[in-house]
Amino acid sequence: MSDENNETPQTADENQTVSQAEGQQEHGAAEEKGNSSFKNKFLKFLDSGVEASKKGINNAGKAISDFSDKSVVRIEITQLNSKLEKLYKELGKLTADCLASDDQQAVSAQTSGVGPLLQQIAELRLKLTQKEESLKTETEKK
Repeated sequence: MSDENNETPQTADENQTVSQAEGQQEHGAAEEKGNSSFKNKFLKFLDSGVEASKKGINNAGKAISDFSDKSVVRIEITQLNSKLEKLYKELGKLTADCLASDDQQAVSAQTSGVGPLLQQIAELRLKLTQKEESLKTETEKK
């Protein structure tokens, strides 16, 4: 007898076991492919979430910066108004002092000390108008 084939014939049970093993391998490969697909979808979902977060943070930063800039301008306007009020009081006191003296009947821009105060008032009013326009323009942009 010659031994051409060293393999022994497989029984029906062995065939079924081999078939099940092959099926499990195919199922495992399909499951791995399904897991890979899920993994890719999940990673894409996370990436889109990160991008949305970046955009949100960027927008919030711009809004805070805008609010901060407007707040600075509002503070400057308040300071200019305060200085303007101070100059008006100074002008009023100077005018009252001039009129209360016996030698002065009227006050004009040529009266000593009045001209420089009027000049400062005019400059502050111009700055105030510019700041208010700047704030108005910034507010209208948004």
